[in-house]
Amino acid sequence: MKKILFLCASNATRSQMAEGMARKVLGDRFEIYSAGIQPLALNPLAVKTMSEIGIDISQQKSKSINQVPWKEMDIIVTLCGTSSKSLPSLPPTIQRLQWAVPDPVTMTSHYGFKSSAEGKQMAFKEVREMIQKRMDEFAEEQKKREA
Repeated sequence: MKKILFLCASNATRSQMAEGMARKVLGDRFEIYSAGIQPLALNPLAVKTMSEIGIDISQQKSKSINQVPWKEMDIIVTLCGTSSKSLPSLPPTIQRLQWAVPDPVTMTSHYGFKSSAEGKQMAFKEVREMIQKRMDEFAEEQKKREA
């Protein structure tokens, strides 16, 4: 079974959301991991946002890249510039993908009320949709390769 790692700066939001989605969409074909360069605690808004689409990530834990077998991955997906720049040199056997996704915690929102609870939730939903679009495209590409 192939192994895939979703990597971002803190493994608190984007990579955790991607891991949860991947488990649902790709779990029968991939071992799925997420990690961060400097891990922080799982963001409760990420948990809430994913639960709205029926994905429970509440039991996932933030991990450092050194806590996962990153050298054994088939694919590493970086979700931010920090993780992309901080990623150690990879063996040529590992495919590297860059999905530039803004951090919903710090993104400047066009909603005009970023600091409100509603604005924060909208930012998380927007990021979730970005990751979902990339995940759907990736899953479709994998199906074509396997056919």
